[in-house]
Amino acid sequence: GIVTGATDSYVPPSEGVPFIRSQDVHENHIEQDSLKYISDEFHEQQNSSELREGDVITVRTGEPGTSCVIPPELDGANCFSLIISRPKEEINERFYSYYINSEKALDFIDSWKAGGVQDNFNVGVMERLPLPVPTAEEQQAIVDSLDDINKRVESERQYRTHLQRLKRGLMQDLLSGTVRTTDTNIEVPDEVAQYG
Repeated sequence: GIVTGATDSYVPPSEGVPFIRSQDVHENHIEQDSLKYISDEFHEQQNSSELREGDVITVRTGEPGTSCVIPPELDGANCFSLIISRPKEEINERFYSYYINSEKALDFIDSWKAGGVQDNFNVGVMERLPLPVPTAEEQQAIVDSLDDINKRVESERQYRTHLQRLKRGLMQDLLSGTVRTTDTNIEVPDEVAQYG
């Protein structure tokens, strides 16, 4: 990805190209709400780091190794200081991303990363990362299983967030006296009942 400063080239979203930074990359997904955008002119000057759908991007600095796949809607985007991998045809890009995010791969990256103010690693280390290559069917089965697990985890995370918000609201009702602790017939809000 681009390694020179890009802040002078930031433009409103409607006028530019999506620009992915390390803080936008999370394990197996990109936080698109926080994306910056760069001018078309700057993007064209930096076309060697133009991303394609299916590329795997990996964080170099801060949280080294955190990886995800470029989705269709970010085809043609650009990026800052990320490692870009284009898996060969026999490698499922989602399998590759899941593998780089695995404990085994992160331990390898950890053993090679350079110190300094922030931990980081480089393309040379990425090229040395050993990669198991099961059959295409096995790769897809692994991806399907991990996708199912991640969907359940995300659903539970959303439920927990919902309950935390509800608790804050109920605490406010109790502290303000709207609901008294002596009440035994407290109405259960619909949003809680639907999970019951």
